[in-house]
Amino acid sequence: MRGFRQLLPMLPNIVLTALVFFLLQSWEPGTEAFGKLITIYIPLYCICGSLIYGLKNGFHWLYPTTVFLVFLPILYLVIGIPSVILAVIYGLLALFGIFVGARFVKWRNK
Repeated sequence: MRGFRQLLPMLPNIVLTALVFFLLQSWEPGTEAFGKLITIYIPLYCICGSLIYGLKNGFHWLYPTTVFLVFLPILYLVIGIPSVILAVIYGLLALFGIFVGARFVKWRNK
């Protein structure tokens, strides 16, 4: 039950991540729009979404891990092996955003 309580605040952000995940499946690989999506918009979403999560809930390692795991399968199927690097980058961006958000909350509460 304790694990579920930790996941509950994360649920809206995970649902939004899943929506971005399904958006990625609808684009044709090799197009300019797909390139912009995986290099600009998804990383921007990862930082903004994790920053908001960090501001609201503090630091939790499970959120960046979930972001990595959500994007890994579809990126592998659509792009191939180089997608592992992108999934790691997305997870690290989520880790950075959640860290900055949690630090800001600690700084503001001092």
